Amino acid sequence: MADWLLLRLPRTPQEQATWLVVDARGTAAGPPQAGPLSLAAPRAAGRHVVALVPGSDVLSVQPELPQAKAGAKLQQLVPYALEEQLAEDIEDLHFAVGRREGDSTRVPVAVVARKLMDEWITLLKSNGLEPEALYADSELLPQNPGQAVALLEEDAVVVRPPSGTVVTLPADALGEALEIALAGIEHLDVAA
Repeated sequence: MADWLLLRLPRTPQEQATWLVVDARGTAAGPPQAGPLSLAAPRAAGRHVVALVPGSDVLSVQPELPQAKAGAKLQQLVPYALEEQLAEDIEDLHFAVGRREGDSTRVPVAVVARKLMDEWITLLKSNGLEPEALYADSELLPQNPGQAVALLEEDAVVVRPPSGTVVTLPADALGEALEIALAGIEHLDVAA
């Protein structure tokens, strides 16, 4: 099994990218490194590459969709199912559809501006990096049934409620983030 290169793109042009090489079991092959993406490119040789994009730029939702829809049909349905909930034109957005959990009617979907997605891919390719996948960095926040998990990082707060999707807010919205976390816990208590 091949090793992985995990790249985290910077949230602002002033920040540096960070990266980490891990083996197939997820064990780090050294400390995380930071710098221009061009320095990460040599580490990609012979490894799977995954890029982590800023979660603050990605909307994570779980719309309820018909169970019978899957694959390409589901991919076509998602933008129209979310159209009324989005401020931007669906033609300007990229929709990444995840896998359903069991018999659930909810489907995880990541929504990002198509222009921003193109910028990320161009940035990576111009630095000699071709990722197999892009994920929102906020998706790495662990899920803990019965507990909300929050991460306060520089100018952002990321909250993963016990159920539902991850939310990334500006750090000055810490109160709102904690309300989201608490609402998820209360919802669990009521359902239990």
